[in-house]
Amino acid sequence: MPFLDVLVQQEDEKLTTSIYTKPTNPRFCLNGRSECSAKYKDATISVYIRRALTHCSMWKLVHQEIECFTQVLINNRFSEKDVSHLTKMFIGSWYNKKQREKKEEDISIFL
Repeated sequence: MPFLDVLVQQEDEKLTTSIYTKPTNPRFCLNGRSECSAKYKDATISVYIRRALTHCSMWKLVHQEIECFTQVLINNRFSEKDVSHLTKMFIGSWYNKKQREKKEEDISIFL
């Protein structure tokens, strides 16, 4: 069942979520060789990464989405090197942030 840009599916007795795009989506985005500044190009890549990390419920689905948006970005003339570098950097910072938040949620009780 697609809802906004999330696809919710039931597998056995659990629900999984992933990215939903319409079949008619032409998969266009900012051109990687345009005259825009680097911050706009980096933001275009990071939006795809953030969407995959927040909408996909399993790492397998995140990986599939990364492969999909990498191809979209390459088709729109982004450098594969830039895409992979920003993807690794963003996922690393996302994972480290989640680890810090998890540690901060722990409560110590002293007797």
